[in-house]
Amino acid sequence: MNRINPLYLLAFFFLLCIGSLYSLTHAKDARESARKSYEETYSLAHDLQGLRNVYDQKEQQQKSLSLLLDHPSLRSANFTKEQKNTLWHVRSTRLDKKQLDMFLGKILNAGYPLKGFSIERLDNENATIDMEIQW
Repeated sequence: MNRINPLYLLAFFFLLCIGSLYSLTHAKDARESARKSYEETYSLAHDLQGLRNVYDQKEQQQKSLSLLLDHPSLRSANFTKEQKNTLWHVRSTRLDKKQLDMFLGKILNAGYPLKGFSIERLDNENATIDMEIQW
């Protein structure tokens, strides 16, 4: 029986180690890119879930808007609300500064899906507001 040269064995194990290190490095890079992709997808899903929670509560938002328009401090503002299929027009012909501040604070902080919004100044104390909400 012939003996195997020990240099061939060393060269074989050396090449085996080099190949293993190369495949390990390649696997680490693939794992890192998969982790980054997962984090981006998770972040996007989290953002979409937050937006869905804010904008997908149609009945609750309609009820809260109706309650806001019927608020005692806004009754003198004479709000009119026209409902179409998915669009509400909310108008007021005369709001004073305090009423306008309260109304805008509630509308802009509640996350209503506004399609159109305009405020016109009548004088130093009063303004009109015209707003469209798309459901």
